[in-house]
Amino acid sequence: MSFDAVVGHEQAIAVLRRAIASGRLAPAYLFVGAPNVGKTLVAMEVAKTINCPHVRQTPQGPDSCGECDSCLKIEKGIHPNVRLIRPQMKLQAEAKAADKSADSRQRRADAKQTSDEHTQQNRDQDAEHKSDESAEEVVIEGSLITLDQVKELTRMAHLKPVEKGRKIFIIESADAMNVHSANHMLRTVEEPPGDTTFILTTSRLPRMLPTIVSRCQNIRFHPVPAKDAVPALRSMHPRIAPQTVEAVVALSGGRFGWAHTMLSRPVVMQQRQALLQLALSLPGRRMFEGMRLAEDIIE
Repeated sequence: MSFDAVVGHEQAIAVLRRAIASGRLAPAYLFVGAPNVGKTLVAMEVAKTINCPHVRQTPQGPDSCGECDSCLKIEKGIHPNVRLIRPQMKLQAEAKAADKSADSRQRRADAKQTSDEHTQQNRDQDAEHKSDESAEEVVIEGSLITLDQVKELTRMAHLKPVEKGRKIFIIESADAMNVHSANHMLRTVEEPPGDTTFILTTSRLPRMLPTIVSRCQNIRFHPVPAKDAVPALRSMHPRIAPQTVEAVVALSGGRFGWAHTMLSRPVVMQQRQALLQLALSLPGRRMFEGMRLAEDIIE
């Protein structure tokens, strides 16, 4: 993938390419647009291009090579200079941590009543358990971006880049920050490290902290026109009937990512169609019959 391969968003990409070419990438951006319209995709391309050692100069502007070690690491999510932060299931994560903490306290209490050898064994087990806990992450779309996530991001932002290039931190669905994480993020974007760029994305701008919005360079992402989306999706899904592609694009409302996902998962499309047909038939059915048919669809 590269900037040239992104469908739509020419204006937004042009602004970002000029900033990269001039070496004046802003400390913080806010990408605003509908869900699944391509905001995170473009943010990842910014990260790839700014860190690519073999960046290509095209008529439209700089672009990543897409093949070097740096580009491949970013695509796989393992580049040390690039981090993608998503909302996580805060309540479930806290419950798991509380349960593990209680288990750990009980093991320590039991260990005091045993021999020194057994006590040491339990300590080793506790250490291993804590290591597993720190590596565990429960991620669910539409949950929260926690204060701990933002604090860890801030800590990493103030470290020197591990590899040559620029640190890029992408915060997806930044409107999911609660008041505490949002205020901490505000302090970070007010005094960002010189070698770091934050890219926040949102589809719900009114939920964003106004002071964060004012300190970011706002870039709007508009729906992808059908004239651009249909040919691209036909090429990506050659086995799907052209009329089906056109229908999905019409349903997507310009959300290219949503349309691509639907076409990539025929089962989802079939379930959606079945549910629509069921909804149309409900006025003529008894309640229990409609419920039974719905269960058959989702099983």
